[in-house]
Amino acid sequence: MLRLNLADQNLKILLLIVLVIMGIAAGIFISIHGFSPLIAAAPFALVFFLLTINKPWIALFLFFLLVPLENLYVLEGSYHATSTKLVGGYLVFLVLITGNFRYLPEIFKNKKALWIIGFMLASVISILFSDIQSLLFGNLIRLLILLSLYFVLILMIRDITTLKYCFIALILGGVLSVLSPIVLGFGRVGGSSLERYGGLWGDQNVFAAILLTILPLSLVFFLKERKRLYKIIFAAVFLIILGGFFLTYSRGGFIAFLFLAIITLYKVLKNKHRTKILLVAIPLMIAMSAVFYNTVADNYISRVESLRALQKNSPEITESSLNKRYIYYFKIAPKLFSENPIFGTGIGGFRHYNTYYDQNSHNTYLEILTGTGIIGFIPFMMILYLSWRELKKVQYASRHIKDLSLLYYYSTALELGFLALLITGLFIVLDFNKILWLSVVFSSVMINILRNYTKAQTHAGSY
Repeated sequence: MLRLNLADQNLKILLLIVLVIMGIAAGIFISIHGFSPLIAAAPFALVFFLLTINKPWIALFLFFLLVPLENLYVLEGSYHATSTKLVGGYLVFLVLITGNFRYLPEIFKNKKALWIIGFMLASVISILFSDIQSLLFGNLIRLLILLSLYFVLILMIRDITTLKYCFIALILGGVLSVLSPIVLGFGRVGGSSLERYGGLWGDQNVFAAILLTILPLSLVFFLKERKRLYKIIFAAVFLIILGGFFLTYSRGGFIAFLFLAIITLYKVLKNKHRTKILLVAIPLMIAMSAVFYNTVADNYISRVESLRALQKNSPEITESSLNKRYIYYFKIAPKLFSENPIFGTGIGGFRHYNTYYDQNSHNTYLEILTGTGIIGFIPFMMILYLSWRELKKVQYASRHIKDLSLLYYYSTALELGFLALLITGLFIVLDFNKILWLSVVFSSVMINILRNYTKAQTHAGSY
C-alpha cells in the first residue's frame, strides 16, 4: 500500500497550513459559540490523522472495532451519525490521499464487483418506479453507502496482516458489545432486567446473527494461538461471544447455530467414519436441543411457546410472531411481488406496504425480492453465491501452502459464519446489515491476496 512520506518537505508545509487553518477556525468557533467538547477532541483527531496517514491499518482497526457497536452515536439531533459512518467516511479520505486508487482495476477482475454495481442500479431503479419514492430514499442512501464499502475496503486491505487486525478488531468489538449491558447498562430489554441481550445493536435477532458470524473466527484465533496467555484470552473471548449469543434468545439464531455446529462437525471430521459419526451426532444434537427446550432457558421457552402450541395442535397460540410471519411470507409478500415482479416496490418498501402490522418481512430474501423485484433479486443472490464460491476457492488453493495457512483457516471460519448468516436471513432482514456486506468484502479480499501471492510466486520463479 502506498504511504505518504512525512519527511517530505512539501507535506510538512501542507500540514503546517492545515494546522494554521484549524487554529483560526477553532478560534472563530469558540468566540461565537463558546468552548465545545468537539474543540477539545480536535487535538486527538489531529494525532489520529497523523498516525493513520502512514499506518492506515489503525483506522481500519477502529472501523471494525465499532461495527458491532453500531448504535454508538457521536452526533444526534435532527440527523444522527454513528461512529462507524464517520470512520467509514474517513477511510474514503485515506484511500484518496494514499494513492490506493491505482489498485482499482484489480477490483473489476472479480465478476462480483459487476454484480454489486448491478444491484446498486437495480436498487435505484426500484426507487424510481416506486409510488413512495420520498419514503424510501433514505433506504437507498443507506444501501449505497454499504455497497460502497466493498470498493473502499478492498483497496485498503491488501495483505494477511492487515486482514488479521481487522478480524481481531471485529471480535473485540463483539466482546465489548456483549459486555455493554453489564458494564454500561445499554442493550437491556425490560428495564433493569437482563432478559434479552441486544448489545449496542439494540436488535437482539440481528445481534445474534453478528455474533454467529464472528464466533468461528474467535475459535480460530484460540486454536492457532501458541502462547498460553493469548490462548486463555481468546478462550475467554470465545465463551463471552457464545454466552452473548445465547442471551439474545433468538429463535432464528438458535436454528442457525445448530446448522453451524453440524457443518463444523462435517469439516472437522476427515476420516472414513465421518458419515457414521454424523448420523449419531445430529440426532444427539437434536435430542440435546429438546432437553434444553424442556428443562432450562425459560426465556427461550416463552418465546417459542407458539411452536409448542402447534405441536400439540392447540388452537391457542400465546405468541403472535408465527401468525405474523405466516401472513408476511404467504400473503403479503406474494401479493406485493405479483403486483411489481420486475422492479419491485422500492428497496425496503415492504414495511410501507405492509399496512397490517407496519413491519419488515422478517426474511432477507423476501425483502429483496419484493423491494427490488427480479432485477435486484438475481444480482443479490449472485453476490451471495460468488462470495461463498470465493471462500471455497481460497480454502482449496491455500490448504497446502505454508505461507497461506492463516488464509485457509480464516476462509474456513468465514464460510461457517457466512452460511450461518444466510440461514439467519431466513428469519430476519439483513439487507442493510454491515456484517453481511463485510462478509462479502472479506471473501474478495482473500481472493485478491491469493491472486497477488500466486502472481508473486510466478514472477519469482521466472528468474
